[in-house]
Amino acid sequence: MSDNTMDRLPLGDVFKEAWKAQAAQTQAIWKKAEELGVGRDLIELVYVRASQINGCAFCLDVHVREGLKAGLTTLKLSVTPAWREAGAVYDDVERAALTIAETATDPVAAHENTAEYDAAREVLGDDKTALLAWAAICINGWNRMHALSHTPVEGV
Repeated sequence: MSDNTMDRLPLGDVFKEAWKAQAAQTQAIWKKAEELGVGRDLIELVYVRASQINGCAFCLDVHVREGLKAGLTTLKLSVTPAWREAGAVYDDVERAALTIAETATDPVAAHENTAEYDAAREVLGDDKTALLAWAAICINGWNRMHALSHTPVEGV
């Protein structure tokens, strides 16, 4: 125990079946992305934006590094929180993906951002919209599990 609180429960270690199901969902997303011709860079952009909103240091560490490996630039990753003000840094598909990431991460936005969501859906089409929404839903689950578990950042 530290600071009069118990150490956090490592949820993935205690309930391995749930962790494995979450990992299988991640694999299904990557497989579907490949089928649809959606690059890993776009998936990682969604993961990074959702993880920023959720404040998950562990997932940000992992997905910023994975995003760089997938071809995202340092500029794109560094200005993601202000993507609407970033001008031509992002193309229309990336902007649509960021919209989906934010809408899926914030339940209030899911109800209020219908015009922005519909515009993103028009850019992406239904299959890619669904894929990116599931990617955001999945990373939201990972964010919450790692936050509750206090999973330490590994990139140090």
